[in-house]
Amino acid sequence: MKLKFVLVPLVVLGFTVGSYADGENISIIDGLKYENQSFIKEYTWKKAVTHCERMKLGGYNNWRLPRKDELEKLLTEDKNRGYYIQKKFANNINGEKYAFFWTSTEAKKNSSEVWYISMKSGSGGWSDKTNGCYVMCVSK
Repeated sequence: MKLKFVLVPLVVLGFTVGSYADGENISIIDGLKYENQSFIKEYTWKKAVTHCERMKLGGYNNWRLPRKDELEKLLTEDKNRGYYIQKKFANNINGEKYAFFWTSTEAKKNSSEVWYISMKSGSGGWSDKTNGCYVMCVSK
């Protein structure tokens, strides 16, 4: 018989880290669940949207790309493992050169561009949807 368990979330400095029965990792910040597992594959924006919509993680299936402001909440002023992102997320960025991550924030004047954030530089910009970026999905 396979045993399942759930750890009670630990609240530290305004965010919660939850480990779930299936061993998949989720971090909760301001009530929003952030995917926090190895970020190893880049996607075009359209494939990133589909990836999040199809994802099942921690017993949840209502994942989506984060808005610009939601992804910016993870940025820090100091580097962790060479990235301007909270340490618990930096540990899952496996040496990627720029660590560009997609958001769901689309350009108003150009529908082919979407905002991305570079965890390496701590800044962001507009990128064509056909480029490749990493994906960190979020869920309510």
